[in-house]
Amino acid sequence: MLNRNKILAALLASSTVLITTSINAAETVNATASVTVQNAFELVESEQLSFGTITFAKGDGTPTTQPTILLSTQGESTATNSTGGTTAAKVSTITTGTPATFDIANASPFTTLNVTISVATTDKLSNASAGSGNGKFSLKEFDFREAGESTDVEGVANSTTTSGSITTLLDGTSSFAVGATLEADAEKDYIDGVYSGSYTVKVSY
Repeated sequence: MLNRNKILAALLASSTVLITTSINAAETVNATASVTVQNAFELVESEQLSFGTITFAKGDGTPTTQPTILLSTQGESTATNSTGGTTAAKVSTITTGTPATFDIANASPFTTLNVTISVATTDKLSNASAGSGNGKFSLKEFDFREAGESTDVEGVANSTTTSGSITTLLDGTSSFAVGATLEADAEKDYIDGVYSGSYTVKVSY
């Protein structure tokens, strides 16, 4: 009986050593972490801002307000003659223009993007064939509307900068339409032809 107890005790001690050794075993590996930064996304002007075809008749005297063409984000055009002076400068629309459209892709999903539309006061729409005394057009009061929305982000009266925001969709895309006011100089002559100029659209996170 004594020998059996000694054998049993030896077996139990051996098992304990094996279990302890198994529990204390460990492996170490140097793991890797990474992240990709993609601040860039696509911004494309898919439709240019056009005020269509208009007529213009010069006024006389010093005007109180200048003649304008307001083109909405939905493509509606409103012409307004100058006021004040001896004779009003008259402007009217022959063919309605089209608002600009900008498309965004590869941006972060469901993310707010800041939009700023601006033009320098020195940047005018001019006719490349005209002389130095010919009239030029100014842009101001930009409005923009995100696709699927029912209201505009409206520009402040007489301001050359408009700021607001839009939100991307699940696939990281979005688009918005841009309208603006075109202002003529009531005291200038405008020869026939195309008048063009530039403005800036900035979209950022």
